Order: sequence, then structure tokens, then C-alpha cells
Amino acid sequence: MELALKGRNSVMPAIKRVSQSPYKWKIEVAELKDVATWRNSCRATTSAKTASASPRSARRYLSPLILGEDYPPYDNGLPKYVRLKNVAVPKKLGDFKLS
Repeated sequence: MELALKGRNSVMPAIKRVSQSPYKWKIEVAELKDVATWRNSCRATTSAKTASASPRSARRYLSPLILGEDYPPYDNGLPKYVRLKNVAVPKKLGDFKLS
């Protein structure tokens, strides 16, 4: 939303790992035209790395992404999920134009 409010389009926020220990990350801006190309090359590279990676190195890489559990609150034995009000908010952006 922040990017759109700044007039940016054809981009998406992306998370970049800055440090493994301690685990740190930052948000960067990725051009959409580059994302599909990157995703396809990354898929092949990741598959090759994962196949050759040791279980220890795979666990070290993945553990910051999967640590912890966040259970929803329960009410009479059933998960209590958020219910949206579905109330429209005033329009803040102009018409979308592909650049």
C-alpha cells in the first residue's frame, strides 16, 4: 500500500535476508517484470541446491522461517477466527495505469 500511495506501480515488496545469525531481514522493492524471470531461475537453482544440501544446512536456512507456533484462540472447542466487517473505505488512489 505504501508503494501505491507513493505512485509506484508494477512493483512489489520483497523480503531480503540480511543476516542468518542473528536472523535479520529488510523490505526491498522488486520490479514485476523481473519477478517472473527471477522466480523461474530461482526455482531451478533452489531445486538443485536443495537436492545437494545437507539436512543440517537446509534446517539452518529454513528454521527462522518456520520457528514458533501461533494457535488461534478457541471458543467452546472451535477456533475463533476474525470476522471482517466488509466496510468500504474511501478511495485514496487514482485510476491504475500500467507503466
